[in-house]
Amino acid sequence: MMIWGLLVAGLATAGIGFTQDLWWFLAASALAGIGSGLFGPAQQAAVADVIGNGRSGGKVLAVYQMVSDVGAIAGPVLAGVLADRLGFGWAFGVTGGIMLVAACTWLATRETLRQAKP
Repeated sequence: MMIWGLLVAGLATAGIGFTQDLWWFLAASALAGIGSGLFGPAQQAAVADVIGNGRSGGKVLAVYQMVSDVGAIAGPVLAGVLADRLGFGWAFGVTGGIMLVAACTWLATRETLRQAKP
């Protein structure tokens, strides 16, 4: 779900940069939201799988949340710089491209859910 969410959100976000019509903009925005909705819970499930039931996840969750917060702050600032310098199309295109790179990165990772041994 995480990879599909990143692919959908990345393509739709990049597509927003190419829209010229309000209805296409709304459709691409809705698709980007659906992709983000697929990605977020799957990402949190992966973190929960890595932590597991038998350990305290305080440090892991703190780092996860800190990195997420840094991205939530730095991302819009950098996108704003791109929009100011090159235009909104570039800002959305680069943002979508980063999501697609993230999807490719997740393809190389192993499954996080440990299966119970029979």
